[in-house]
Amino acid sequence: MVVSSIKAHAERGDTEAMVALGTIYDNGRYVPQDRAKALELFRQAAEAGNANGQYFLGLRYVDGTGVEQNLSEAARLFNLAANQGLASAQTELAKLYYLGAGVERDTAKAASLNQTAIEKGSAEAAFDLGVQYAKGEGVPHSTTDAIRLFQQAANGDFVKAQVRLAKMYLQDPEVARDPAEAARWLRKAAEKNDPTAIAMLADLYSQGDGVAQDQGEAARLRAQLPQRQ
Repeated sequence: MVVSSIKAHAERGDTEAMVALGTIYDNGRYVPQDRAKALELFRQAAEAGNANGQYFLGLRYVDGTGVEQNLSEAARLFNLAANQGLASAQTELAKLYYLGAGVERDTAKAASLNQTAIEKGSAEAAFDLGVQYAKGEGVPHSTTDAIRLFQQAANGDFVKAQVRLAKMYLQDPEVARDPAEAARWLRKAAEKNDPTAIAMLADLYSQGDGVAQDQGEAARLRAQLPQRQ
């Protein structure tokens, strides 16, 4: 019933409905998966100026699903959506500028785009800008700012940031070692089944580092890891 209503709105030219219907076909939710149909809907919405349509079509050009991979076209589409204030597009465009993929490399531009997306609440952009501060690329090197941004992203449930923070508290020579704080973040990431976090947390329990030593808990955690072939 919901899909029928969305489809009717899309057929009447509602671009947000086109995007919504496209994501339904893309994910195969409620309907058989049809990524070609999803691509067609994203393209229609994008050509009509819809920022979300431009973003989703841009993602297709990044990964080459249903189209020939074209990072320059992805950058063009992300830029259109970013100029309409879409944080997810700003974050993706920042990645391309950071890598120099489809555009000339410009780490300062990447930092600026990430900062704009952060102001709209993007945890992923906070992580990416944190990486830039950690490396001193496009911004001055600052471990303090890197940790602040990683914490912001981690508090937004961005798993990569939770693991990165844990590694910093365990291994970074510029950060006071704090295995208990590392364990706290690893637990959060492990709850989302991140294998790196699970393995690291198991090691902490095995060694009694930042947590009470517990070989049983270490074994329980390691049992969750994919078995190597």
